[in-house]
Amino acid sequence: MSVTYTREEICESYSISELDSKRRDLMEALSLAGLSDYETMEVNNLISLINQRIQIMNEILG
Repeated sequence: MSVTYTREEICESYSISELDSKRRDLMEALSLAGLSDYETMEVNNLISLINQRIQIMNEILG
């Protein structure tokens, strides 16, 4: 499975369901064997960014 989301793509997304879907895709990619240490770090960074965006959006939508 190849997941190729960019930080820009994530930052331009304003749909919580879309962000959640991307987060699930990234978490699935993490569970698969074969990622290098660098790729694992990058995927974790993207998941963290998604979590931050979802939190901010939830706070705004209250």
